[in-house]
Amino acid sequence: MSIKILIIEDEQIIRSLLARMIIKKFPSCIVIEAENGAKGLKAVDAENPDVVFLDVNMPMMNGVETLSLIRKIPRFKNIPVFIMTSVSERDVVVRFMQLGIKGYILKPPEKSVVYAQLDKIADDLRRAGKLAAVHKRSVLLVGSDETFAAVFADTFSPFAEIRVADTVQDALRLFTEKVPTDVCISETDSANTGESDERIIAGKLKNAAPSKKKIKTYLLNQSGVLRQEEARFFTGAVKRSLRPPELFDSGIRTIFEQRNIYEKIQFLVDNLSERQFDDIIDDFFENLSMPAKITDIEPKLVRYEAAAAALLALPDNEVKIAVSLGGDKSKFEEITRQAGGTGNSIADFCNPLLSKIQGEISCLLEKYGVGSDKTEVINLNDTDSISPVRYDTIPEILKIIELDGGIKLHFSVVVYQ
Repeated sequence: MSIKILIIEDEQIIRSLLARMIIKKFPSCIVIEAENGAKGLKAVDAENPDVVFLDVNMPMMNGVETLSLIRKIPRFKNIPVFIMTSVSERDVVVRFMQLGIKGYILKPPEKSVVYAQLDKIADDLRRAGKLAAVHKRSVLLVGSDETFAAVFADTFSPFAEIRVADTVQDALRLFTEKVPTDVCISETDSANTGESDERIIAGKLKNAAPSKKKIKTYLLNQSGVLRQEEARFFTGAVKRSLRPPELFDSGIRTIFEQRNIYEKIQFLVDNLSERQFDDIIDDFFENLSMPAKITDIEPKLVRYEAAAAALLALPDNEVKIAVSLGGDKSKFEEITRQAGGTGNSIADFCNPLLSKIQGEISCLLEKYGVGSDKTEVINLNDTDSISPVRYDTIPEILKIIELDGGIKLHFSVVVYQ
């Protein structure tokens, strides 16, 4: 069942920006937009939304008047409402509090503030049974070395929820609060956790798990290899290193089971696309005063009459990451004209966005020791014009994002044997 969120706001830029943040947080959510209070009231009655974002200062009917009328509809007496207001309108919040609002957001909306409010919405909707529970990978690290724990959390937090316990008692407490999918026990500092043997710790945690919950337990040691007597207690071993690339290389193969360079790169790029590509695109179009309507679409092999592509070639040309923009030539020309100050050619519009994405991918690969300084960035764009690219020749399209105007952004990982 999809949740519905209604945005009542007279500024189209604010509506688009907020809608994008909501979709990013709730991919299956239906976002309804209304440009004034009167249309918002009609949308409330017709669409039956689960949550409303309401602007304070609107023409025809302001936020207070709109919310007062919403509250008079019996079935919407308790609907969660978040108001959007400028700093100068703080005193108005008091009146809204009397009408029972869930919270407020200052304009222009900041991502961190909006996401914090959306987290509250998600918790309320899950409790009400309107939103499915999130099944995110969770890893419990047991060890008393704070320096290593910080490196471990920084390395793997983009891919899983990381919780750290410095004593066995603390580990058992965290374990009962939320049963993790994976447990990592650090060999060199386990003696300070209250037990001198990692195998005993593993046994206690496994015994604390629900009967039907299968917990994978890993030993963090200097070699990254299990000894024969440890094999019956642990699923595998991870090399305990303070160097993030070395720790990641061992952990991704053992915990996340991504064993070859292609799987590792696909894992990294997919993660980056989920967390950062959308922000890059948002910021890029926001700087052009052209808020983009962006929706993820099903990856498939496609062919366009006009395209711009950029390629990152990794060591020995084993793997290449392709980033490309594709669409009808007329659509490119239209959106380029709208961009105004970026230049007269399609390439002038495409290159800045592709360059930003190239940079993010390069930084990510370097951080995790894949490609490092051997990564080569190749720009396939002609400086004056743009040439057709056949996308049916690409064997794997990892992700496609559709921008406003019919332009599609592709992320591909290509293997060369």
